[in-house]
Amino acid sequence: MPPLRIKSLRNSKVRRCAYIRSPGTAVKFEFMEIINIEARTFEAMMARFETLVERVDTLCRVNGDKTLKEWLDNEDVCRTFGLSLRTLQTYRDNGTLPFSRIGNKMYYKTEDLKRIIPLVASRQKKLNNSNTD
Repeated sequence: MPPLRIKSLRNSKVRRCAYIRSPGTAVKFEFMEIINIEARTFEAMMARFETLVERVDTLCRVNGDKTLKEWLDNEDVCRTFGLSLRTLQTYRDNGTLPFSRIGNKMYYKTEDLKRIIPLVASRQKKLNNSNTD
């Protein structure tokens, strides 16, 4: 049987991996770094973490419940208001409709949508009137 050989060794700040191959098998070994800290340093870190948790809790209480129930995505807006995706894009582009982006997905506040409903309705009326003339 031929001897085992190390194919590659990858280093990172957190983890070290070695891939060892023999005919017909491949084995990955991961090595973990252990970091020791003094007890008083750990206690100081935990105290600062608790302070952060308290601040976040305070902000959540002050600002109320901010959940995604108040937000609609592109599909919800188009379905609810009878808009096309292109029209929605135009409203975003010209600043008519504020939005938030998380990753590649757009979200809209329901209060912003309620504010632009009259605007959308008046534009639709103008388009319908110009088409009938």
